[in-house]
Amino acid sequence: MMRAIGRLFGWLWSGLDALRKVLHLIVLLVLFGTLWGVLSRPIPIVPGNAALGQELATIVRPLLRASDQTSVDAGFLDRLQANAQKLVRVRPVDEEPRGDDRSAILSRVDQRASQGNVAAAMDELNKLPADARAPMQAWIAKAEARNKAIDASWRLAADAVAALKAAP
Repeated sequence: MMRAIGRLFGWLWSGLDALRKVLHLIVLLVLFGTLWGVLSRPIPIVPGNAALGQELATIVRPLLRASDQTSVDAGFLDRLQANAQKLVRVRPVDEEPRGDDRSAILSRVDQRASQGNVAAAMDELNKLPADARAPMQAWIAKAEARNKAIDASWRLAADAVAALKAAP
């Protein structure tokens, strides 16, 4: 009788152990599926590169026009050339504006923002002096917060995968 009870208890214990492992696996799979579902689609709170680029371009273009204005004491031909450049800008497609003056940097920022290259636009913005960056400070803060959120989500995903690998 004791032997039968011992076998029954052993069978029950091994069954509970197996059931516990299966439940543990189910919980991990549900957590992984939830994380995968969240990380595999764009999070609506975090704007994408294209949206941030368009937002920056709308900020930079008026500043670029203002930096291209000629002085009042410029000659007639200089003013005529400046007004023509406001209407039409002719430059090769693959050529970037050269120089470290404000208008060249703003042109490169506008070009990179239009391409949706937020990281390169941020690098160009860092070349501007602080007073020239002031109108774009809110956008810079938004882009930095976005980058931090994306980094945190990737760390969370990496930690979840590491925990799944380490689970017995």
